Amino acid sequence: MTTPSPSRSSRRFKKDLVNRPAWPTKAGLRSAVFDYVERFYNRERLHSTLGYLSPAQFEERALEPA
Repeated sequence: MTTPSPSRSSRRFKKDLVNRPAWPTKAGLRSAVFDYVERFYNRERLHSTLGYLSPAQFEERALEPA
């Protein structure tokens, strides 16, 4: 699995969520941001402080029995 670099993911976020003509409601924007964080940022993006694991992978490993 390849993960986009942080700068690429930031561009994706801006393209998909920020650079839109307008959001009809705050709830729609809030939902889209939550979806981005839960689907991409927490599940796919690697974090150097977590040993280059995604937050989801890090939590899975932390919950595994020793």
